[in-house]
Amino acid sequence: MDYECSGLFVHGVLPPKALVDDVQTKIYHKSGENKAQVCVFVVSMFGFAYDPSMQDHRRFSDQIRERRRQLGLTRVQVRDRGGPSEPTLTKIEREELPEPSPATLAKLDAGLGWVAGSAARLLSGGNVRAIEDREDSPVQFPNIERVELDVAAIAQLVSVSTRIAELAENRPEDRELQGVASDLNDALHPIYGRYVTQLFEANRRDRGTVSPVFAVFGHLLDEPNRSTDPTEFEERQYRRWLAGRTSGIDHSTSERFAQRLRASNPGQGEASE
Repeated sequence: MDYECSGLFVHGVLPPKALVDDVQTKIYHKSGENKAQVCVFVVSMFGFAYDPSMQDHRRFSDQIRERRRQLGLTRVQVRDRGGPSEPTLTKIEREELPEPSPATLAKLDAGLGWVAGSAARLLSGGNVRAIEDREDSPVQFPNIERVELDVAAIAQLVSVSTRIAELAENRPEDRELQGVASDLNDALHPIYGRYVTQLFEANRRDRGTVSPVFAVFGHLLDEPNRSTDPTEFEERQYRRWLAGRTSGIDHSTSERFAQRLRASNPGQGEASE
């Protein structure tokens, strides 16, 4: 079936369900339907005539990804704002979802703060409109001063950092890789170091020994404590002490660490050593 719509000629291809939903069965499959009436119906529904050949998935994906970054949101945060699921959004940004459903397009509008219908327009080659562009809507910016990470994300960070460090160790001639591995390690330590310290504190209070947590984060205890930052040096020593590795830690330092452990959870005594 061929039909003409606002000067756009489409050959044997039905518009995506994302734009016409059940129209394709109610109208386009009706034999003898007037082509002009079909086009008027589509335009009245969506405010523009759609031609599947106009799809630009790269532009669509790029603008979805750019909007998310502009808002400073992760894919999970977009989902929490009413957007599509994290796997679906990942596919969209990678151009792996050729025909988003109407529900997915509506969720993109909600999650990315766009006026309803913007994602559908974008898919057809049109432009989007952000909600904050409306004169009666105050501009709102996300609070990105703090980002929460779950245990799985932290474990993945540690895993990737460890793999890169091992790769750098096996390629001593690659100075650039050595530098990147070192910089990555320095950048990630403050992120997961504090969490691991709290984890070891809870573990010490509950059992007095390092539990299976060690399997994931134990390499932090094995690293030579060569930090030139006094705070980081102390933190690494404290983690070793929490894990029962007291070699090189004098009595006064041990007493200070015991005091810190008690202060980390007032009302509960330290587990027996």
